[in-house]
Amino acid sequence: AMLTGTHNNRIVLKRVSPDTDRVARIKEIRNWTGYGLKEAKDASDLVEMGKPVDITVRPQEYSMAVTGLRRVGFEV
Repeated sequence: AMLTGTHNNRIVLKRVSPDTDRVARIKEIRNWTGYGLKEAKDASDLVEMGKPVDITVRPQEYSMAVTGLRRVGFEV
């Protein structure tokens, strides 16, 4: 990926900062994945419990999604 300048469309949410807004995290997941409210909440909750979660985003939005997810407290 580094050599070709391309990347895939999977992002692994590894951890989340405990002092961040839960609602903002759920909204950000929904924004980039198209998940429904329950799916996004479940993904956020799993990461909060320390379990990594893979999400899929559109390839052309990959870097914006990573930036947005980091902004709300996710480690990707």
